[in-house]
Amino acid sequence: MPRWRLDDVMVSFATDQGGVGPHLDQYDVFLIQGDGKRRWRVGHKDQTVTKHRPHPDISQITAFTADMDIEVETGDLLYIPPNTPHWGESIGDSICYSVGFRAPNLDAIAQQLLEESDQQLDQLWQDESILSEQNRLGEISSEINDWTAKEVQKLTQSNKLKVAIGKEVTELKYPELLEQLTNCEAKELSEVAFFRDFQLNSISRLAYFKNNQQLMVFANGEYSSTHLENLELLEAINQYQTIRANDFSDITSKNSVRELLTWLFKVSAIELVE
Repeated sequence: MPRWRLDDVMVSFATDQGGVGPHLDQYDVFLIQGDGKRRWRVGHKDQTVTKHRPHPDISQITAFTADMDIEVETGDLLYIPPNTPHWGESIGDSICYSVGFRAPNLDAIAQQLLEESDQQLDQLWQDESILSEQNRLGEISSEINDWTAKEVQKLTQSNKLKVAIGKEVTELKYPELLEQLTNCEAKELSEVAFFRDFQLNSISRLAYFKNNQQLMVFANGEYSSTHLENLELLEAINQYQTIRANDFSDITSKNSVRELLTWLFKVSAIELVE
């Protein structure tokens, strides 16, 4: 699984018959049973259910038709697809590890694309020389439909769509957990990184698109670009390896590495190893 698909890992403790109640998740969930046992009732994907909120911060569903009713023990793993009703109840005291994998949401990508394309979206429809008597009666010219489709297609075929996708899939759930660095601090750390070990920040998301001889790099919802020769370094970072920049001596331009590291430190994607 690509690292950017990992959403979070939650650990829940429950006493006998405890749980969060029947609910849905909008991502892939792997439930790993720790100590104790739990009973899980699972419906089928996209089942029609009724939602309700017993508390403003809790979203649940009413009782649903369960296709599976099982007890899990320590070490068992249960996979729940997105939008699948499920309900876990503890049998005695128990601990469950929930690993969630999110997928890009089309609406969120579209919103990112609109933000990236705000200047292009300021264009106005020009109807000079194409108006007819019929338009006076309220008919919308078919040309405006063709013009809109053409302009939207331009957006989706440009790099702006890749930027929107990259920002969305790497956006952090809790960005406030990362320290914000100044440009000066990031530059200093990038110099130190040639002689000190560094690695990916444990809560960071890092991804890239290949674009000819360039890499479109995304980290924690931010975007930059670098030369393709830095691909091996990016891959090593994303594998959570401990790295020293001098280990990549075959890279011809240390300035390119330095610029990349400065940006990665600036967005708190990497950190020095103590």
